[in-house]
Amino acid sequence: IATAKASASPENLPTLRSWHHGLIARAAGANPAYAPATRLAKRWVAAHQLSNHVPEEVVGLLMAAVFTD
Repeated sequence: IATAKASASPENLPTLRSWHHGLIARAAGANPAYAPATRLAKRWVAAHQLSNHVPEEVVGLLMAAVFTD
């Protein structure tokens, strides 16, 4: 748990965002269905009023895991 707190520190935030963007871009480039499926997943999360509990970045990473595995 200590590493999770350390990785979310303000000085590491640009690095994490860069890593996140690269991962999402790679998943979207490899599969054209990634973007519409991710939008649908984000709509599902919002429709079930889970947006306060599940950040958009997490939904994107979950969808990237589905499309890359």
